[in-house]
Amino acid sequence: MIFFVTALDCEAKPLIKAFQMKLMGGHGRAQFFGGDDVALVVTGVGSMRSAIGTTALGMSLASATNSVWLNVGICGHGKLDLGEAVIATKISSSTTGESIYPQCPWTVPWKGSHVKTLHCPSNEYEYGVAFDMEAYGFYEAALRFSPSECIQSIKIVSDNQHHPADRKFDKNRISELIERHIDDIVSCSKTAAQFSKIYKSPRWIDAIVEEATKNQGFTATQRIQLQKKLGQWSRLSEEEEPKTIRDLIDNAASKKEILSRLEDEIQGLAEKKLG
Repeated sequence: MIFFVTALDCEAKPLIKAFQMKLMGGHGRAQFFGGDDVALVVTGVGSMRSAIGTTALGMSLASATNSVWLNVGICGHGKLDLGEAVIATKISSSTTGESIYPQCPWTVPWKGSHVKTLHCPSNEYEYGVAFDMEAYGFYEAALRFSPSECIQSIKIVSDNQHHPADRKFDKNRISELIERHIDDIVSCSKTAAQFSKIYKSPRWIDAIVEEATKNQGFTATQRIQLQKKLGQWSRLSEEEEPKTIRDLIDNAASKKEILSRLEDEIQGLAEKKLG
C-alpha cells in the first residue's frame, strides 16, 4: 500500500482527489481516508501529532509492513522560491538535536534539502534549510512499519525570507501549492510502490543483529534500533563487506556505545555525501 501523511486537511485535499479517497474513520484528532491500495491520515500540526497519527494509521492496517510512506506538506525555506518542492535528504529535530538521513533509491524531480522540524512556528530562515513541524515525528514513526528507502518527506515551499509566513493559513493557497506538484507526487508514489515490492535488506544486517543479540544481550527494542542504524549505514557506505561495523561492535565496551558509535559513523558518512 501507499500511505500519505499530512498535517492539514488543505494539504491532503489534492491527494484525496487524485486517488479518489473517502473518509474511513480516525484516531483521536487524526482523520483517516482510503482508496484502492492507498490511505492517508491528516494528523494535525506538530511532530508529536504527526508521530501519533502515522502510528495509528499503520497499526490500523495489517498490510502496513514494508509499504510506502510519504509525508507531503508545506515548509519554509531559507533559499528557494515559493512553490518549489524538495525531498528531504536530512531530517533533524530542533528539540532533540538528532538527525535522520533518508535515501531515495529512484529518480525524483525535486531537489534534496535538509528539513529541520521545529517545535513551534518561526520566521527565522536558515540559508539552504527547509523547516516544518512534522517531518521528524513522521519519519521516526514510519520506521516502525517500513525500511527507510520506502519512507520519504516531500515539502513545498510556502514561505521564505522575502515572503514570511502569515499567522493564519490560507487553506486555498496551500491546496494550490500541493496541486502544482500532484502529478509528480502521484508518479513518485507509484515508483516507490514498485520498489517496495522488490526491496530486500542486505543479509549481513540480520546476521550482525543476531550476533549482537547473542553476544551483547541486545533487548528487542535495541535490536530494532540496531537494525535501523545498520540499514542507514549500508545505504550511505560503499563497503560491500561491513568490516568497519564488525570492528566497531567488537571494540565497543557496551550496547549503548555500539549504538552511539554507529550513529557517529552514519552522521559522518551522510555529511560527506551532503558535501
